[in-house]
Amino acid sequence: MSKYEIGQIVARNEEPETDLEVVDYHRGWYTLSDDSKAREEDLCANEEIVDETNDEEEESTRSMAKTLAKYRAGYETGVTAEGRKSLNNGDEIAHMLEGWSAEQVMTAAEKICGLEPGELVAKYEHLNRGAKRMNAGNRIRAFAKREDKNAIELMELVKS
Repeated sequence: MSKYEIGQIVARNEEPETDLEVVDYHRGWYTLSDDSKAREEDLCANEEIVDETNDEEEESTRSMAKTLAKYRAGYETGVTAEGRKSLNNGDEIAHMLEGWSAEQVMTAAEKICGLEPGELVAKYEHLNRGAKRMNAGNRIRAFAKREDKNAIELMELVKS
């Protein structure tokens, strides 16, 4: 259990005048809005009211962090093709694709969307595995939404 909540404003003990937002917590480490990491004992709660006359860029960064934290809270834990922990949005497409490799998802997306074999592999060659898988999965989601198909109907398209 963590002492600080995601979205809470904290400060480092050695820099109490610096406001940082907690954006993630994992295994005893907090990730802060400046992309640094800190342990609980290195932080203190900053209860001061933030001056609303800060410049717009800082305000939009905090707003973005809060938005990301809000959606991250709704993610479900899944498993990758390599057996590692992964996060997904929990919809039926995510459940259908759970445990599939990036190559399998791209092949399925090509079949479902009527693309030429290897088209997505070529298009996404500059991306890492996770980005390839995410983009191909999003193509499947868009097709399912556009054509009003469910996961069972999509699986039939993949098998054909």
